[in-house]
Amino acid sequence: MGWWCRIRAYCNSYRWEDCAKVPRVDSRKVGKGNNMMIEETKRSIHDALCVARNMIRNNSIVYGGGSAEISCSIAVEAAADKYPGVEQYAIRSFADALDSIPMALAENSGLQPIDTLTAVKSQQIKL
Repeated sequence: MGWWCRIRAYCNSYRWEDCAKVPRVDSRKVGKGNNMMIEETKRSIHDALCVARNMIRNNSIVYGGGSAEISCSIAVEAAADKYPGVEQYAIRSFADALDSIPMALAENSGLQPIDTLTAVKSQQIKL
């Protein structure tokens, strides 16, 4: 026995409607857990619905995984060549700081951070 609920999406929110116990397993099954787990499941479904709604409204994507930081790092390193003297070192340090974000993401994912960063940087420079 599980719970089956119909979700009705509104402008900026959603409501759970027509909840009833049903004797079948469904992909929309929410139940058999403590209240915290059920509320977290509701929040996850809400987040997924919001992502789908936002993709329908505006289908532009900002890629994750540190790719934006790597692109900025490449641009900052290229701009550092235009400055003479000590200023160049400060600009390059900022580019190195931008590289620390994708390195941390790679390390937390179980990858080799330096190898992964150099591979992704070389792919972005090719494009």
